[in-house]
Amino acid sequence: CAPDEPRALLHGAPSLGSLLPVTAERPGALLTGDDLSAGTPEGDVGWLAGELVEFRALADRLPAGSPFDYDALIRALLDGYDAPLDLAAVGRAAAVRFLCHVHDFAAYVKWHELLGDYLKLVADTIDAAADGRLITR
Repeated sequence: CAPDEPRALLHGAPSLGSLLPVTAERPGALLTGDDLSAGTPEGDVGWLAGELVEFRALADRLPAGSPFDYDALIRALLDGYDAPLDLAAVGRAAAVRFLCHVHDFAAYVKWHELLGDYLKLVADTIDAAADGRLITR
């Protein structure tokens, strides 16, 4: 984060696994922990949006599709963030998150035919980020 850029509390490395859904007894929540730091609002939002973008891209490959509307989740994330956001910067952070997962896949699974597909999906995410697009529908 450059000295003149806006700073925000970064929620670490949130993932869908750290989201508690809304129930009749409690509101939803995001669990955060040891990875808290300061950075740009776009980096914070983009990190979680990247996971949603990745899941959407992978779900689109399933024959039955996905039971989730990932674009609605991304839209809710963007609308619910209490700061103005540069959507191109959010998209770049989302692409980096997606690329981190591709790296993990390559490191732990090794080469697999799906890796080429993952890389194409990352490239598509990078292209969309350049236009400030995270929502496809």
